[in-house]
Amino acid sequence: MSNTEIGLISTIPYVVAALIMNWWSQRSDKKGERHMHAAIPLLLAAVSLVGAGLASNLMVAMVLITVSLTTMYCFKGPFWALPSMVLTPSMAAVGIAVINSIGNLGGFVGPYAIGALKDATGGTFAGLIFLSVMMVVAFIMLLLLRKDKKTFPTEKHYKIAK
Repeated sequence: MSNTEIGLISTIPYVVAALIMNWWSQRSDKKGERHMHAAIPLLLAAVSLVGAGLASNLMVAMVLITVSLTTMYCFKGPFWALPSMVLTPSMAAVGIAVINSIGNLGGFVGPYAIGALKDATGGTFAGLIFLSVMMVVAFIMLLLLRKDKKTFPTEKHYKIAK
């Protein structure tokens, strides 16, 4: 295939992901449910990423890559709505900062780990397994996340200066 054809084919997962991500986020808003709308895509992404690594047929691999990318994108909208649901407003700001810090750390550790696994095994499948395991861990963490604010102090416990 030519470079242009490869470029056009590589846009398919991103177009599908953008469309379905918007629908998934709207669905989460309509249902008022965030936890499972954030958790389920992570599990589907993990399974489809491993499947894409195992696929020998190019079309099957492309479909699984599209599913994996789409579900990774679908996770984001409902996930970023969670801090304000489970934390008080002042704690939500700190929670979002911690999430960003961990995300930035993951931006360093992830590629380093994938490279180390590729060097150790001679292939990229171990890296896909690593990413899938991390998504399953995130899925489990979301399932264990508390859904109520009762365990956290609220602003009425503090004297607010006017």
